[in-house]
Amino acid sequence: MMSVATSCPSCSSCDVVERTTPRTLRHKGRSYIAELLISECEECGERFVTPPQARQNDKLAASARAEAMDALTAADIKAIRIRLRLTQAEAGAVLGGGPNAFAKYESGAVAPSKPMDVLLRLLGKRPDVLSEITESPHDVSAHAGVLYDVTQALHRKIRVLIAAEVHTHRELWLTVEGPKTCAPTSNAEMRVN
Repeated sequence: MMSVATSCPSCSSCDVVERTTPRTLRHKGRSYIAELLISECEECGERFVTPPQARQNDKLAASARAEAMDALTAADIKAIRIRLRLTQAEAGAVLGGGPNAFAKYESGAVAPSKPMDVLLRLLGKRPDVLSEITESPHDVSAHAGVLYDVTQALHRKIRVLIAAEVHTHRELWLTVEGPKTCAPTSNAEMRVN
């Protein structure tokens, strides 16, 4: 609990403190809890959120959502990028997303796509794989177009691998459980675009 330099919108008292409060949020049918910031007037009990708290709450909610969805958090992404010794612009050029993508990922403003999440996890565990993408990760400007094409091809391969994994699990399910009416009936339905 800390004192906030603002006044209460209801009673104009300056006796306002900042607190955290747990909130249950939902994303894609899943619930998760995020500890969000609020201001509370000690005089009248009014609770409200200031604009800076709202911006911080967006980041806190995104981080809690990433953890609940088993995705990389903004801090995880930044740590991986630093371990790879890439600037944000270089990471965007080499791995895809453009020059501002990693600034957005690392601030929590935007979550990376599933293929980007998978690629970052791979690079986090095996930084040497970066050399497969580019000979010199710091010489991005000379090869940006080629690197973009290679990155897009890598993203396509990751999507194919994910589709193959889904197909394998479907085949196992059909062997163990037998077909059901809700299961996909053809390989065409298993494609990932």
